[in-house]
Amino acid sequence: MKNFPICYLLLFFFCCGNKATAQQLPLSTTVDSARYYYYQGWENVMDLGHYTNSAIAFQKCVEKDPNFLIGQCLYGRISSDLAEQEVIYNLIESEKSSLEGAEYQLLEVFHSLLKLMILRQKDPSKTKDQLVYALKLGEKNFQQIVQQYPTEIYYKAEYIEMLNYNHGPAVALDSLAILATVKEQQNPFLLGYVAMMEASLGKFDSALEKAKQLEQHFEGKNVPKPYVVYADIYLKQGLTEKAKIYVEKALALDKGNIDAQRLKKQLEKK
Repeated sequence: MKNFPICYLLLFFFCCGNKATAQQLPLSTTVDSARYYYYQGWENVMDLGHYTNSAIAFQKCVEKDPNFLIGQCLYGRISSDLAEQEVIYNLIESEKSSLEGAEYQLLEVFHSLLKLMILRQKDPSKTKDQLVYALKLGEKNFQQIVQQYPTEIYYKAEYIEMLNYNHGPAVALDSLAILATVKEQQNPFLLGYVAMMEASLGKFDSALEKAKQLEQHFEGKNVPKPYVVYADIYLKQGLTEKAKIYVEKALALDKGNIDAQRLKKQLEKK
């Protein structure tokens, strides 16, 4: 048992004890339009893979309510302007004690990831320690959040990402099978992320089948997400020319897609 992450020990409790819970995590903003753009920002970046539209949505969110710290932090994380990131980081540092509960836990994680982004640009020597800290904090906080608010799909997706980073795809896939309902597993982000994790494990046939399902989900819509997933799978499969084609398709739809940019850099090294 000692080799398993602590999160494993709580999964059974989560599944048995929280089925009736269907609350949405309370947010401190009272401005309906800020809340609307907040969730639109999440949908764009997670489900559609459209980072540019997500940045626009989060910017509108903070314009509607500048005091909404979670919105500010997420806008900072998707911004490409270092000076802007630092202003937002310092604002949150001075105001974060005004929040409490699950919203504070969210902010704590996003704030630590914003700091990581800033350090990568200003002092790369400190990024390793900050990355380890942010990922451990993220796993701990999101584990508690998804137990308390199991219908919050985007926070659940963030938790699965943390498990993958900290413990690898096998652990993350196992946890996802327990934490997510069959319907939730068809969420575009989770469907694509599962495909990429399966590809990491060498399960390419299954990964490509899920990528195809994702593509069919968006049939008739020009969104980057499926192309990024295909590119990731083909890169892991060693099919670099195919991967390049899908990276370029994704970037043609959103040149600001960070995942596609990352894949392109990896392909340039091949």
